[in-house]
Amino acid sequence: MDPKETLCYCFGYTRDDIRREVAATGNSTIPARIVDAIRADCCACVVNHPQGICCLVQVRRAVKEEIEQQAATANAVAR
Repeated sequence: MDPKETLCYCFGYTRDDIRREVAATGNSTIPARIVDAIRADCCACVVNHPQGICCLVQVRRAVKEEIEQQAATANAVAR
């Protein structure tokens, strides 16, 4: 997976942004920030996203994958 892959086209969040935040804190606040922006009517997913869809599902999936990846890496190192 490309770390520079844009996941949120409204705010420019990338897979690498998620990776760095999960590495630093064990989780990511990016999905919550996107939800807050949606509630504030500050998103334009239909216009910005190449598929015309909300990015939240993709962002949440990327966070889950990153948490699992980092846990697997930590477990492998611990062995």
